Amino acid sequence: CSVLCGLGVKNRSVTCLDEYHDVMPDSECPEPKPKAVRKCARAPCAKWVAGSWSQCSVTCGKGQMFRPVLCVGDGQIMEDGVCRVRRSNKPPSVKRCTVGECPRFKWYKDEWGECSQTCGGGERFRDILCQDRDNNEFIEESYCSNRRKPHASMGCNKDPCHLQRARWNSGQWSECSKHVTLGYKSGRLYVRLSARKCSATCGLGTQIRQVECQDRYGSRTSEDSCRVPAIKQYNRDCTLRPQSSCKDLQHLGNISEDGEYRLLIKGQFINIFCHQMSSTNPQEFLTLPQDIENFSEIYSKRLLAPLQCPYKGRRNDSCACTNAGHQEAGLTTFSKVRLNITTLEIITTDSTFARVRNGVFVPFATAGDCYSAEDCPQGNFRINLRDTGFTISSEAEWTTQGYAVSKTIDTSESNQLIRGHCGGYCGVCLPSRLKGRVLPLDVL
Repeated sequence: CSVLCGLGVKNRSVTCLDEYHDVMPDSECPEPKPKAVRKCARAPCAKWVAGSWSQCSVTCGKGQMFRPVLCVGDGQIMEDGVCRVRRSNKPPSVKRCTVGECPRFKWYKDEWGECSQTCGGGERFRDILCQDRDNNEFIEESYCSNRRKPHASMGCNKDPCHLQRARWNSGQWSECSKHVTLGYKSGRLYVRLSARKCSATCGLGTQIRQVECQDRYGSRTSEDSCRVPAIKQYNRDCTLRPQSSCKDLQHLGNISEDGEYRLLIKGQFINIFCHQMSSTNPQEFLTLPQDIENFSEIYSKRLLAPLQCPYKGRRNDSCACTNAGHQEAGLTTFSKVRLNITTLEIITTDSTFARVRNGVFVPFATAGDCYSAEDCPQGNFRINLRDTGFTISSEAEWTTQGYAVSKTIDTSESNQLIRGHCGGYCGVCLPSRLKGRVLPLDVL
């Protein structure tokens, strides 16, 4: 066939021969001359297929719009070079856009402060300043007067404070001691402290305090007059020699075995797994409740028609797909994650206690795919920090990398449970570095 794709022709030689196979003039052959040319068809030629334009990348001023442009032939994605063979120019995938002119001056909103009351309704405040976009300096508010000023205060902790005739009065915590004795003196609960110090192998001791029921005049009354409190606590764990890292355990406790230990972190004792305790650089790990609830996945399949989102976006492994998807596809589960105990962040790229179920190692809290150029993510990740004493900080954010990327991040149970759905063509989402921390933690 005269062409590599599409419609072409085939040629052949047709000659009049005598009985001795000598060439004769065409007029010597009495039958109609057979055709020397006929049409032929190859697979349809690959062509450029362009998707729809995205929204402008900015809300004001000059930005860019994007769209997927793919070389498609015979229902499959082809290399761009296949379309370029036909000397066909690739349509643009980026173009400029303008969304009005950005005002030079804008309101800068600082973070909210703490609530002024714990119940009954309080207020929290933040600074609202006028900022010059050209140099990011703060200026007089009059420059921003033509734009509505954001609220500088808001209500908080509106739940009513429960009124009662008597209340619990908790004294200050005592000094830390390994052994304590409780007794009564003049009708009041008192504390007698032992002279023994806390054991150096764990650093743990006990603190006690006086807790009694008092009436509105401050006089002690029957405990039946007070509601059962949430924290009627007479004693609690303490440490005379705070051990807040596995290295502290090495030096202060002379410990060299790997295992779970209670470390003092942000004023709370939390179970931390200390790894490589016999080395000069032990590492801290957080043991997770279930590895099947802590996983990262970059989905391996890619649609043959990537400008669609079939099955209403739901996963279907029997899709019209190729397995030649994302080159870093894989599924990884985690039984422990490594911590930076100083900055309180998860080191997402550590694979010490990770299990690669298929493909290659995928970092913690990361997902993606090369499935579709539409909003159709198939990659998933899960985070479950139940019963660990930690929660993912509300400051944590996920950034995207790749083309036509979409992501959905769902949180629940005070950020102890997080589910992510990410993908693109090809695209991933991963924790972004915010204020120097990648995946920051808070102590419950």
